[in-house]
Amino acid sequence: MKNIHIICEGYEDFKYLARLKEIKVFSNIYNISLDNAKGSGSVFYKYQDAFINDNYDLVLICIDTDRKRREYNIIKGKLLKMFGEEENIKMIIFSSPCIMQIILLHFEFVKLESQSKLEASTYIKKYIDFDGIYDAHDDQINKIMENINVDNYYYMKLNLESISTDEKITPSTNFLYFFNSLENDCIDWINNINKYL
Repeated sequence: MKNIHIICEGYEDFKYLARLKEIKVFSNIYNISLDNAKGSGSVFYKYQDAFINDNYDLVLICIDTDRKRREYNIIKGKLLKMFGEEENIKMIIFSSPCIMQIILLHFEFVKLESQSKLEASTYIKKYIDFDGIYDAHDDQINKIMENINVDNYYYMKLNLESISTDEKITPSTNFLYFFNSLENDCIDWINNINKYL
């Protein structure tokens, strides 16, 4: 059993990854624990604490790049100071512009241009029944998560193949690599990330 700890930037990514654990799409050789940082300002410190305490085989960060990438670049810069080289920073699971880009791919092929809740609402309302504009309230997030299942997980992964992995492009993400790794019993990917840390 490999213990993997994922620090999530906020509620949407925390609940999304919790839902994927619930529907059991990942290999059972991984014991995945999640931590909600409740904002990008706490992400690095939570990572540093989990990494230094050495209770896990791997510590990952799940974060949005954001439109201006300011917070993302700050966190990446701190990791660079901690580990010294750009190629050593492989512990970040990113989504650009936001995690909703990944979530919506469960339902249709979408390319979000921004983190705008209004833009996301247009798509969400096609699949989830709620009144008003999506503004990431707890009940709205929960409703979306109820509609994520094993079948549309694999549909989402097919859609991810057409999304860039270059973090400078919007939309982009490296989620597919981590999903594929977490589904697989081979642990080489963990060793590759930890190799230079």
